[in-house]
Amino acid sequence: MKIVTHSTGCICDAHSTGCICAAYSTGCICDAYSTGCICAAYSTGCICDAHSTRCICDAYSTGCMCAAHSTGCMCAAYSTGCMCAAYSTGCICAAYSTGCICDAYSTGCMCAAYSTGCMCAAYSTGCMCAAYSTGCICAAYSTGCICDAYSTGCMCAAYSTGCMCAAYSTGCICDAYSTGCICDAYSTGCMCAAYSTGCICDAYSTGCICAAYSTGCICDAYSTGCMCAAYSTGCMCAAYSTGCICDAHSTGCMCAAYSTGCICVTPQT
Repeated sequence: MKIVTHSTGCICDAHSTGCICAAYSTGCICDAYSTGCICAAYSTGCICDAHSTRCICDAYSTGCMCAAHSTGCMCAAYSTGCMCAAYSTGCICAAYSTGCICDAYSTGCMCAAYSTGCMCAAYSTGCMCAAYSTGCICAAYSTGCICDAYSTGCMCAAYSTGCMCAAYSTGCICDAYSTGCICDAYSTGCMCAAYSTGCICDAYSTGCICAAYSTGCICDAYSTGCMCAAYSTGCMCAAYSTGCICDAHSTGCMCAAYSTGCICVTPQT
């Protein structure tokens, strides 16, 4: 146990190991059986809960919480309200991040500098809330969710894989079991529904919907209201197209640039 002078309210509980309350830290608590808790200079309200390991509350961090059995929680300088829940691993709340939550059993959650309201839910893996992103949610069991810089309201639902909400995208939703959903820069309201594969809502597209079980839907730049219906394959809504609908089970539907109200109907059998 090491307590540096000028720290305030440092508590190194029974059986804690390697508790460091650095100079000018305030309210550092190394709970029972915690290991390697570091409350750096000028940190405030750092809590290393029972059985937590390698909790680091960096200089000027505020309200860092490393819950029971969490491992490798890092609340970087000037971060606020970082929460590494029970059994989380490798949670990083970068400098100036606010309200980062790495839920129970999450792995490799990264809330980058200046991100706000990043949520890596239970059992999520590789959630990345980039700089200046807002309201990124990597739901339970999601894998490889990326909310890029300045993205807003990105939602990677349960069991989604490889969801990418690019810079300045708004309201991107990668639904349950979707794979490879890409909401490109400045896209708005992109929806990759359950079990969709390879949905791409290109730059500046609006209201792109890749319905359940659709494959390879592409809503090109500046397209509006593109709808790739259930089980459609290779639907292409080209640049500046409006209201393109690729009906259920349609294949290779192409709504060319500047087209309006293109409907590719399912062949009747």
